[in-house]
Amino acid sequence: MRILVIGYMHAKFDKRVYRTVEALSKHHEVIYQYWTDRNEKQTQFEEKANIKYVPVIYTKGTQGNPLKKLMNRRRFDKRISQLIEQEEYDILYMHHFLASRPLKPFKIAKTKKKKIIYDVHEFHPENFLANLKGMSKTLKEHVMWNVFKKQLQLSDNVIFVSEEMKNYVLGKMKFKNKKVLVMPNYASFATKANIEDKKREIIYVGKTPRNLEKEAELLNRLAKEGFSFKVVGNSSQKIAGISHVSVPFLPYKDMMEEISRAMFSLISYMRANSGEPRNDSFALPHKYFDSLA
Repeated sequence: MRILVIGYMHAKFDKRVYRTVEALSKHHEVIYQYWTDRNEKQTQFEEKANIKYVPVIYTKGTQGNPLKKLMNRRRFDKRISQLIEQEEYDILYMHHFLASRPLKPFKIAKTKKKKIIYDVHEFHPENFLANLKGMSKTLKEHVMWNVFKKQLQLSDNVIFVSEEMKNYVLGKMKFKNKKVLVMPNYASFATKANIEDKKREIIYVGKTPRNLEKEAELLNRLAKEGFSFKVVGNSSQKIAGISHVSVPFLPYKDMMEEISRAMFSLISYMRANSGEPRNDSFALPHKYFDSLA
């Protein structure tokens, strides 16, 4: 059996996506599309390896030109649509929908009479274009609920990241016989750090730059109590007014061991809108499994 895995904007070794690629490749051939911002060559199936890598290039963060940004994404989405249309496979495994063509991959696969597995990482009606506000936000969520429902109807199997998201979505859409699976995130291995050996240290891991303004007062108070603050994975990050030590990117195993030696791990994020966004409850807590080492 051959499975086409669409990673979409996920990098090659995204933990959730690549874990499915590795698991499926133990018994089946896997064609794996992933995002890259570099020129990488597409591979063929190798002997003893059931994975064919298909990198699709896209430059993120086009600044100051929304039209160019939109056109870049549309070209990116078109390339992936062509891949889904042209490749030979038995199952299409979607890790995210195409932003400018949210139903296109599902319709192509159905036309080709292929099975579809949809791995729902986020609560899409809310998380997609999350920065919109007011009437734009209300209209977007109304449209996205209809799109999301159609995506699920076209999917043969749906995977959710949490039981809470599964129950809410299936209840709202009144699906009764949909084949579903809950697959939480989890770390790739367990650490065995002795609690008595943990350092009086607070560790923050992540490549996304954040100024940590809201955490500054707490971190500075804890510093007076003898705690140090360490930032791993973004040595260029500028954190004003907070004494800290910066450590560059670490391989996964080394990062996990670094986290396990600290007494506390800091998780920082900003809500796109006020209130209690459901994505914060349904998906975000399940993204922080590594920070619990």
